[in-house]
Amino acid sequence: MPPKDKETAIWIVGELRAINCRDILLKGSVHKFINIRRMAISAMGKIANKDFEVPLMRALDDSNPQVVLYAIKALGKIDSKKAINKIKILEEKWDKSYIKNACENYIESLKEENPNLKE
Repeated sequence: MPPKDKETAIWIVGELRAINCRDILLKGSVHKFINIRRMAISAMGKIANKDFEVPLMRALDDSNPQVVLYAIKALGKIDSKKAINKIKILEEKWDKSYIKNACENYIESLKEENPNLKE
């Protein structure tokens, strides 16, 4: 299947919030083409299911800032507490303001839920 068709298919999975297509999104999240990875992570965020926590955490290590951004936002949607240390490191690593803002928003949302959260 051509990459553009894969992008479209993954986008549709996200729009439909089709959790039954989980395997397609998992494969897409590690694809060699950035747009396919980005669309897969975005779709996981739209579905917002805890089953995606590990692949979303793996996506935090992606070389593309948009993939990382979508992963941070998706982890926030599923209220992932496992990712906090990794996201604190990302906040320092990236020089992109939108990544830093997403990291801050993620951390703040967790603090609202758990005021005893360590800095």
